[in-house]
Amino acid sequence: YDTVKKHLKSGMVDWDPGNLTTWVLHHPGQVVLTVAQIMFNRDVVRAFRGVSVPAAVTQVRDNMVDTLNKLARLVSTPMHFYQRMTLEALLIIDVHNRDILKEMIDGKVYKSDDFGWTKQLRYEWNEHTNSCNVLQSNATFQYGYEYLGCSPR
Repeated sequence: YDTVKKHLKSGMVDWDPGNLTTWVLHHPGQVVLTVAQIMFNRDVVRAFRGVSVPAAVTQVRDNMVDTLNKLARLVSTPMHFYQRMTLEALLIIDVHNRDILKEMIDGKVYKSDDFGWTKQLRYEWNEHTNSCNVLQSNATFQYGYEYLGCSPR
C-alpha cells in the first residue's frame, strides 16, 4: 500500500507532458497508467471550466491525438520488455480516451455533470490528502494502491 502510493505520488510530481516519452519510460507501469488517467480527467474537467467549452474539449482531444502520435513513434525504439508492456497498455487506454472525447464532442457533452462524462471511469488526485480517488457516476472510491503490475490489455 505505502510503496505503491509513494510511487504514484512521485509519478504525479514528475509528470511532464512536454517530455512524456522520458516520463513513461522512467516510472513503473501501474504508475504510468494511473497518472495518465488522472491527468486525462484533470484536462477534461479543466476544459469544462473554460470560457469556450466546445473549443477546450476539442483541444484536449487534439492534445490526445498528439500524445498518441508521440507514443506510437516510441513503440519502434529499443526498450525493456516491461517498458513495452507499459507503453502498449498506455496506448490502448489513450485510444479509448480519444474515443471518449470524440463521443463527447459529437454528443455535445460540455458539462462535468453530464451523464456522457460521469458514466466514464475517472481517476482524480486529491492534493490535500495526497490520494487517488476513482469516480463513476455518483460513486467515489479511494484507489486501493494494491500492486497490480502491468499486464497486457
